[in-house]
Amino acid sequence: MTHFNLWRDLTTGDPIYRNMADRADYHWKIDEGSGGTITCSVTGEVGTINGASWVSGDWIGGYGLEFAAGDWVQFDLDSTAFGGEEQMWVSVAFTDYEPNNRGILASVVDTSDSDRWNLETGSWDQDGRIGWWMSGDNNITSGAGSVSADTQYHTIGIHDNLNDNREIMLNDQSMNTTTSSGTVPGGEPTTFKIGRRGSGSREFVGVIGEVMIGFTGLTRDEKTALYDRQPFSQ
Repeated sequence: MTHFNLWRDLTTGDPIYRNMADRADYHWKIDEGSGGTITCSVTGEVGTINGASWVSGDWIGGYGLEFAAGDWVQFDLDSTAFGGEEQMWVSVAFTDYEPNNRGILASVVDTSDSDRWNLETGSWDQDGRIGWWMSGDNNITSGAGSVSADTQYHTIGIHDNLNDNREIMLNDQSMNTTTSSGTVPGGEPTTFKIGRRGSGSREFVGVIGEVMIGFTGLTRDEKTALYDRQPFSQ
């Protein structure tokens, strides 16, 4: 069922989607079931699971993927989705399952050259990589504090190619805005990976329940609707 809110874009007068999942080009609702594959509800494409384990529990809406050090999930994206000129946004819902641990999330959109993928860095560079990672006491999520056990979180990364601007949000709170000279590549095979770093104090220690990616440029009101989303789709 498609959900709209009553807002209208102040510039165009068009209705704003209340559930931004309706604007996603890729939507993996991992919390809907358990098994060996992850299927995109928009395209039907299947993601690749590398080491991550299925877990169940009411606190993640049914099922999710738990990551040990070095585990990741990869989604192959249609190269035509990248125009090299629009905004790109990534939304991830996750929860922490170990009390008193600080969480980290690393995600990257990269070209077909797998050697460029490095979960340890989680950074943006001129090779067409966008990513972010979270820590309770430094870098992008400075001041966020430790993530709480059994709490759902919604983190967003938005990259605006036109303005070379990246925004990071965690549970409707702005974490960081940076500038970069790179752009998201267009017309070439691209993958999205998300997972857990290797050993170290700043690791992602939770369970991922949902991933969305969109390539449509968002208005300010649409960004607000995305920020206000509940962590897990219903």
